[in-house]
Amino acid sequence: MNGNHLLLIGGGGAFARIYLKNNQKSGWTYTETNIPTGEAKGYFSIGSKNKNTFWAVGGDYRKLNESSIPILTTQDGGKSWKQLTNTPSFYMEKVIWAKPYWIVSGPSQSAAYHEKKKQWKNLGPSPYHNIIQVGGEIWGIGAKGQLGKISLSSINKLFLAEK
Repeated sequence: MNGNHLLLIGGGGAFARIYLKNNQKSGWTYTETNIPTGEAKGYFSIGSKNKNTFWAVGGDYRKLNESSIPILTTQDGGKSWKQLTNTPSFYMEKVIWAKPYWIVSGPSQSAAYHEKKKQWKNLGPSPYHNIIQVGGEIWGIGAKGQLGKISLSSINKLFLAEK
């Protein structure tokens, strides 16, 4: 939710749908994607950078180290969506914007994307189902109460490192 703007993404049908509600009085509209979903496969999270820029992530929760669901992005508040290319290949359960990065996480691993550099960095194995930014840190919580964090300064160092 961003102001009166609400976006939801759904599976369970033959293809993923993105639902949009612009204000409390308007009805729902939806975009039908050509992305197949299924019993355990679909989109699980939408992250917001601002009122117009969103990412949607997912996968198949039975296949933690594969990604058959592409990351979707919109720059116009959800009216049109496109697939990102060259993305990590793992099941993603959560996406957040933590300036200047998009952070994606799932129960097997996490990664950060630097928009200006158009570059991904793996954040390593992680058991986190949910992540949140608190100040300069990204906190994650996983199965059996596992808790962890990584600082944005640590992520910055990954993008500055020469290889």
